[in-house]
Amino acid sequence: MKRGIITAAILICLMARIQIGYGQSLQERLESLTQDNARRYLQPMGDALGANLNSGFYHSAKVGGFGLHVYVGVEIIGAVIGEDQKTYTAKILNTSGQIMDQPDVPTIFGPKGGKNVSSVAGQSYTLPGGTDLGLFPIIAPRIQIGNIMGTELVLRWVETNLPQDLGKFSMKGYGLRHSLSQYIPLSPVHFSFGVFLQDVGLGDAVRVTTSYFGVQASKRFMALEIYGGAGIESSTLKAEYRVGPGVPGADPGQKIAFSLDGANSTRLNVGMTLHMLLFKVHADYNIAAQKTVVIGVGLGL
Repeated sequence: MKRGIITAAILICLMARIQIGYGQSLQERLESLTQDNARRYLQPMGDALGANLNSGFYHSAKVGGFGLHVYVGVEIIGAVIGEDQKTYTAKILNTSGQIMDQPDVPTIFGPKGGKNVSSVAGQSYTLPGGTDLGLFPIIAPRIQIGNIMGTELVLRWVETNLPQDLGKFSMKGYGLRHSLSQYIPLSPVHFSFGVFLQDVGLGDAVRVTTSYFGVQASKRFMALEIYGGAGIESSTLKAEYRVGPGVPGADPGQKIAFSLDGANSTRLNVGMTLHMLLFKVHADYNIAAQKTVVIGVGLGL
């Protein structure tokens, strides 16, 4: 219970930094954007959140045959945000009623300040600023339960209300891992494969679904275990909101809905785990179009 309370508190702080730390919720930011601009504004989040969610599912390739195995842990997962993910070129309806390009507009991860532009009839219009993040972090609790015929169940779950009436943050994920080593007599290296699915809601505006299929390998040297893997993945961010007043090129109250595919389709990762009796500490680096880093701790039988 104590671990769950601490995890939820850290999660709220991280999400609050994104949503209320700079005076606007994600919903409010989207309400001031047309669909084309909202897609460009959110695409880096779709890439980063999808990559984060498809990280941190394991710290070893070992899966036992039969017998009770329980692991309870938590990962801090961070997507590395590049400079090219911090700005985009917006489409603005100018004073002549023509669509023009407005470069260097902040994305959700860009500079905090908004971008002032002149639109129809010379009206001043402000595009929302970002959160000025170089690393986009999430907290992901993980439970592993096994083993039956070399197979274990992997679960993720968080559900909490965000502050300031921002709505609910929910993370629900599940997967299976199966030992391949059991079919390779006297193998000095552990091999396994896994399948993972997740569904995440962020307030009332954004939902992300992910899938991952991959193979893992690991080798233990005393208390230190080296592990790595390769996988195929996908993620989709779906956004839905209504346009607020004073947005050129859109009607107030107009319903906007769209989906964005994440940047990653394949990944490689490498990491290490330190085993101290029941206590485990691990870290890994994920190489893909959207790179991520993982640090985790847990207790396992």
